[in-house]
Parts: sequence; structure tokens; C-alpha cells
Amino acid sequence: MKTKKEWAQTLQSWLTSSVFALCLSYFGLRLVGQYAPSVGVNFLFSLAIVLSVCLLSGLVFKYWKISLPIVALSLLLLIVQWVSGSDFGLSFLSPSFWLSKEGAFQRILGWIQATSIEDPLLMPQSIPNLILFGSSLLSVLTIWALPIPLLNLLFLIGPLFFIEDLTVDLRWMPALLAGLFCVYASYAFRQDPAGRDQRPPISFGLTLVGLTFLLSLVIPSDTFFNPDFHRFLNDKRPMEGGEVTAFSLKELGFYPQGNLHVGGPVKPSEDPYIDVTAGPDALYLRGSTYDAFDGHSWSYKNEQILKVFPWDLNFFDDVTSDKAKSFWFTDKAVRDRALQDGLIKPTILIQRPHRDTKVVFTPGKPGLLGRLLQAPDGPINPMDPFTGLQINNSFLYSENGMVVSESPYHEFGMVSIDHYIPLRKVVDPQSLASYTPTRVKGERALENNVAVLDSSLHEIVYGEEKDFASLVSQIQDHFSRNYSYNLNASTISDDELFIDNFLTNKEGYCVYFASAMTILLRDLGYETRYAEGFVLPFMDIAPDDVANRTLTANQAHAWCEVHMEGLGWIPVEATPSSHMETLSGLSLNHPDDQPTPEEPEDSQESSEDLSEESGPEASIDEESSTPIDNDTSEDEKSPKSPLEASGAKWMVFGLIILVFALGLAFYVIGKDRRWKERQLPASLDRAKTGPRETMDRIWTEIKRMGQEEGLSIQRKDTVKDLLDKLYVKYDWKEINEVQASLEAFRYGEEEPTREDLQAIHRLYIKLSAERKRKLSKTGWLFGEVFKVPRKPW
Repeated sequence: MKTKKEWAQTLQSWLTSSVFALCLSYFGLRLVGQYAPSVGVNFLFSLAIVLSVCLLSGLVFKYWKISLPIVALSLLLLIVQWVSGSDFGLSFLSPSFWLSKEGAFQRILGWIQATSIEDPLLMPQSIPNLILFGSSLLSVLTIWALPIPLLNLLFLIGPLFFIEDLTVDLRWMPALLAGLFCVYASYAFRQDPAGRDQRPPISFGLTLVGLTFLLSLVIPSDTFFNPDFHRFLNDKRPMEGGEVTAFSLKELGFYPQGNLHVGGPVKPSEDPYIDVTAGPDALYLRGSTYDAFDGHSWSYKNEQILKVFPWDLNFFDDVTSDKAKSFWFTDKAVRDRALQDGLIKPTILIQRPHRDTKVVFTPGKPGLLGRLLQAPDGPINPMDPFTGLQINNSFLYSENGMVVSESPYHEFGMVSIDHYIPLRKVVDPQSLASYTPTRVKGERALENNVAVLDSSLHEIVYGEEKDFASLVSQIQDHFSRNYSYNLNASTISDDELFIDNFLTNKEGYCVYFASAMTILLRDLGYETRYAEGFVLPFMDIAPDDVANRTLTANQAHAWCEVHMEGLGWIPVEATPSSHMETLSGLSLNHPDDQPTPEEPEDSQESSEDLSEESGPEASIDEESSTPIDNDTSEDEKSPKSPLEASGAKWMVFGLIILVFALGLAFYVIGKDRRWKERQLPASLDRAKTGPRETMDRIWTEIKRMGQEEGLSIQRKDTVKDLLDKLYVKYDWKEINEVQASLEAFRYGEEEPTREDLQAIHRLYIKLSAERKRKLSKTGWLFGEVFKVPRKPW
């Protein structure tokens, strides 16, 4: 039969496990909430699940000698039914029950593999319940059954590094404080052979909780979230059916208002990004594409599942596979005509990034890919690039045209046989005149906005019907004549649509022009998407030669892509051609790119200024090159946090010192109070243990103090030997008074009487007083006070 103390301990274990499970569930639901459009959980329902699961699983672990055979018999029953092909219809003890859940399991696994912050999918309804159930089991295991405080602390704070906008929901701080309390309390459930309390002093717990709350007031809200660490874990080794974070121009200094959020001034990075060796032509190198736009930001319409990029030597004739639909041609006649017209050209591409990345940049139609496992012995033969090379051909691709390597390839680089459209062909839409774009009926949702803000553009886009090549050509011409290329574009507020801002201010950089072209053509029904990557500039070398170019943010670019029937995805340029000349190194036929007279010239960035700068998208004219507050990246233009100011640093440091000082003061005061309580005869009445254990604890303290007083105490010494040594040193009558009762207790296993306890306690008090008299205040503090246990006896 359990005692009241044992029942209280069980209740404490259950409630502590339940509270910790609720804390873990809260942070778990916050974490998956980033990957799902919405996460809604009823609190009372959640509480019921947690309390019931914690109670049942706690009892299962506690009475494992009973529960283990039951679980084993249940599994044996399932195996018998499975092997014999029968079904007893015993609910979850029958195979039919688990087979009926197969679809749900597949949906859950599919969601875990495919969803991402950039491409959130609709979360299965069972995910929140699974989080509650799993958190409850984990809490019972690490709090109640096998208490592991450090592991509990890891489970609690781990999700904080991955939750963006952690402090938006004010409940995060109470959840963290409650979780820290449970971690502290879990020390009490650890087993100790001597029955000692394993918890640290209460002052330690209070200091930890108080310090956490105090620092939350002065540390910036995004301190716990580490984007680099988050991205590193999010880009774990890619595999078929999984997903990897896409390339984004944000890596190069773009998107100051947030990843893929169009708008704001940019300050491109000057660091080298990738070395590319190819032929002389200028061409596009696509890193990623996006097909969903919400008026402010780009994303994906559908989940992007990675598939194996096959090593197929017969890729040229493949026009039916999923890979062909994503990259290659889907019609052999169109393929042959494009190659004959020079619209598509083959090339050998060698690329080696300057950073750890798995993203592969492709001109558009990759055939064979190989990651180098060691440096080539000499120049790679363009006519037979893979001969003599040690390569790995493990690559994956997604439906949107993204290619990734299973491992980073920055050490030795990679080689590919690819096919591209020369940039000179792209900027001349008439080269596409003989091809048919994929088109459905357009929504024309932007027509009214365009009519009000740019009537000339409205006439081009929504006026008289025209062929695709003429349409694109006129839009390009309009942007070149009436819009300015300017890296110092103004920030776009969340209340303003991108297209309204762009058509009003008539300025921007490649992201602006490409986004506008993509959504305008889509509004007419054309199948378009937004692409990001680099422009490989022209090199004046022989047609059959290759040359290396080092690409930086100066060559970073965004453009529109249109799907052509049988031809696949083709780049369409929207950025003013004067800037494309600077970007590509080509001399292009283009109209005068100056703003029309009604546009104030001194507020625009001239193409002549751009062409004189060292990098195409990294510079602005001299007048606007003076540093200003908003010409920064997202992190730079955000308000300075308190920790960035010198005064605030000292304030935080002072507060931390103050908290530790207060904690130490409370610790010392508490220890001194407990030492004084032990000197009082009344402390025997407040003892939480029985007479035998109290007697043993007092005798242990007497032996400890005797040793520290210089007595030579050996393991073979009897009670009489020890008392004789004390008597020789002190000659106290209290020593003789305790000999009989101690010998009866130690050797006769007799229960000590109250008089016996009082006698040995008087000896303890006298020896303690003698120690305090001889020691200095510091010696007494560290030698006696700090060694006092938490409880009186």
C-alpha cells in the first residue's frame, strides 16, 4: 500500500510531465505553423489529451512488469492475424485497423517531406494531435520514468532556434518559464542510492528563471532564431521525394523587405559567388523559378518534390519523361527546328561555387551532369568532357526547373552538357515569332490598375490583340523608353500592391521589371513564371574556345520565362536594354532609354551612368551613390537593437551581475538560516525522516567535523574508537553520553529514542560551536554553512 508521500510524488510526477508536455506541444505547434497555412488547436481538448496520455503512459512505465507482457501479447496477436491472414475484429488489435490508417500515414509523411516555409502545404488534421501525443510520451519518459534534465532542456530550447517571429505570440515566455521549471523539477525524480535529493538549490532555479525573463526584456526578439543554422538544417542532404531551399537573390543582397518580397533599395554583395567556364556567348544561368505571386512576394503554387535527375546518354531523343517536360523539348520537330534556327545551342558548362551550396545553375536545358570528385589533371575536353574524370552523377530536380546536387560541389566543381538560348536571341522577341506560346483565357485582373496608372502600357497589353513576339517587343520598348533602372528604389508598403507602385514610380531593378512582365503576360493567359540566377557575360574568344568568368552580385539577374508548345520554358527579357548591354557585354539594338520629358530627369538613373560602373546591378549614379539610410539590406535597415548600443550593453551586463549577486545573497542567507536551524533542539521535531535516519545523519556530520578538526578516522574504527579520539581532543562529557545509544543503534539495530537523539544532537551542537570559534568567517562560511543540506535533518 502506498504512503501519502508516495501518492504525492506520483501526482507531482504526473502534473510535471503534463505541464512539460504542454510546453513542448506549444513550441512544436508554433514550429509546424510556419509550414502550414493555419494551425488551430482547442486548448481544453489539448489539455485532455495531454493529461490522459501522461497518466496512462506514466502508469505503463511505472508498472512495466505488468504492461510489458500485455504489450508483447498484443504484438503477438497482431502477428498471428497477419501471418494467418485472419482478422479478429478487435479494433486496434486487428490488422484491418492499421491498414485503414495507411493513407493517413502516407499523407503525414508526404507533408513532412514536401512542405517548407517557402512553399507551405495544407497540413493533415492529425499532425497537431500527433504532436500532443508525442510530446506527452516524451515528457513522461524524460521527466517521470527516466529523468534526464539536460535532455529535457535541449528538447525545450531546441525549437526556439527554428521559430521565426517567436515573440509575436506573447505566450512563448510563460511557456518557456513553465518548461524551465519542469526541467528543474525533473531533478527531484532522479534515483539516488542514498535517497538524497538530487535537485540543485532553489536559488539556482529562481535565478535561472528570473535571468531568462530579465534578458527577454532587453535582447532582440529574433535572438533565438539563427537563420544560417536554420537554413543549414533545412538544407540537409537532399533526397528523392524531399525538398531543399531554393536559390534566392537575397543571398546576394536583394530583397531588403524579406525573402522574395519585391521592393526596396538594394546593396548587392561584391563577394565572388561562382566561377563558370563556357563558350563566348552571353547566356542566362537559372538557379530557381517561382510561379505564384500574391501581389507582394513570389512563391510556389504546388509542392516541389525532388526527383532523381537520370544519367541518360539518350536524353536527346527523350521527349516524354517528366525530366523532358521540366527542361527538354516535348516535340522532336520543334527541337530540330530550334537547333537549326540557332535558337537553342549546345554547350559544355563547368561551374564551381565559392560557397557551400547544392544548387546547380543551368542555362535551361541540361542533358548530363557530373560532380567532380577530384581536380582534373588538365583542361577538360569540350568535345568529350567526362572522359578521364572522376565524377558522381547523383543529382535531383523539381518540376519548376530547379536542379540540386546531393552533396555540395564547391570543392572541385561540376561539369554539364547543357543547351541554352543566346542572350542576343532573348532580347529580340522576333526570334520567337515562329513558335507558339502556351495560353489560356486570361483573367485580366490588372487591367483597371494599368489603365489608371499607365495608359500607354494599358493600350499595349490590353488593347488591340497582337502576336506574342510583337506584344513582348512593345512592352520591352515601353519599359526602356519610360521606366528607369534604379537600385535605390523606394520601399513598398504592405498596403500597396507591387504593380501599383511600379507603374506609379516607373523605376526599379531587374526584380521589378521581371515581376511586372511575368504577371502582365499571365494576366493575358500566357503560362509564365519568374526566374532568378545570373547572366554569363559575353567573352571575345573564338567560337569553339571556352573561358572562365567569376560571377558576383553584379551579374545577378531576374527575368521572365514563358512556356512554348514543344519548346519548353524560354527566357523573356523585360529589363531596359541599356542595362542588359552592361550586364551582358553585348551591343544590343535598343531605343533611347531616357525617360520621357514629363519624367524628371534628375530623379532617374541614366543608362550612361550605369554603363560606366563596374557592375551591372551593383551601382547607381554618382548623385545617388552617397550612402543613405535606406540603401541597406534588410538586417542593416532594421532599427538598432538595445544590445547594439553601448549604454544598453552595460545595462544588460549590470542587470546580469545584479541578478547573480541577488541569487548568491539569497543562497548564502538560506544556507545560514538552515545551519542555525540545525543548532536548535526543535530541529529534531521538524525532521522529515525517521529516528534511525536522523540519528545516522547527525552521526555522519559529527564524523565529518571530526575529520576536518584533524582526527585520524579510519574505516576499521568502531564507534568506541571514534568517540575515544574525540574525548582525547575535547574531554567533553557529551561524548560519553552518546556511546551506549550509538552502539545499540549501529550494532544492535535498535530504534533510537528521543533521549538518544537529543543526546547526540547536543554533541553535534557543541562540536559545531567549536568549529565556528576556531574558523575565520570565510572558512566557517565555506567549511560549514555551504555544506548544510537543504532540509533540517
